[in-house]
Amino acid sequence: MSYRELTMIEIKEVLRRWSAQQSLHQIARETSLDRKTVRRYVQAAESLATLVPISPGGIGTQQALLVYTLRGSAARSALVAFSVGMKLTLTCVNVIVGFAAILLTLRTLRFRGASDPDAAADTS
Repeated sequence: MSYRELTMIEIKEVLRRWSAQQSLHQIARETSLDRKTVRRYVQAAESLATLVPISPGGIGTQQALLVYTLRGSAARSALVAFSVGMKLTLTCVNVIVGFAAILLTLRTLRFRGASDPDAAADTS
């Protein structure tokens, strides 16, 4: 069998069909591509989604997993909106707790004693 480079249009079509929940076998049959080739491009897309998520917290991967896991039980847009809302809420809570911990640490730290050894000896 001869080697043939796929065009960007063919690759996008494979990934579009895969995101529409078509099986690899069905994609291969309908696009006249080898099943292994289809699987290779789908695996590359999946690995890129985990290596380069939409945000540093991996929200793109989490959304994809949520949509895949709960497919059929709710609309995709509702699932993605729910996932984004959860992630934003969790991020806000983490930021608030982090700043509270920093402020508590700074409040209990004695700066005068840390910067001036004579003043630290006087208070001891």
